[in-house]
Amino acid sequence: MLPVFATVEIVEIKKANHSLTDEEFTRLRGYYDAMEAFLAENAEFRKEFSGTHMTLVCDGLVLSRNIELAYAKLQGDEVLDRKTWEEILAVAKRRYEEFIELREALRQQS
Repeated sequence: MLPVFATVEIVEIKKANHSLTDEEFTRLRGYYDAMEAFLAENAEFRKEFSGTHMTLVCDGLVLSRNIELAYAKLQGDEVLDRKTWEEILAVAKRRYEEFIELREALRQQS
């Protein structure tokens, strides 16, 4: 485990154009619940990691009403963030462009 802003980060990545299903969400939620239980039972780890956060990378959702409500609750509690592949690629492109600009600026300085 690595601390990411003092939380444990669970990242679930689905292939492009995939929509998350009830079964997949339930499995993801199980990971979250297990980590929270672990942290509650292990005070030394809790000192390092204040909680658990989930990032989901998928392009869509196909959830039943009950699962959709659970999903919305986790998002509202700021425990779950969802990113689409388009968003991920846009960020990657921006970071790449920043890298190229910095590289060119350093070349000009030398």
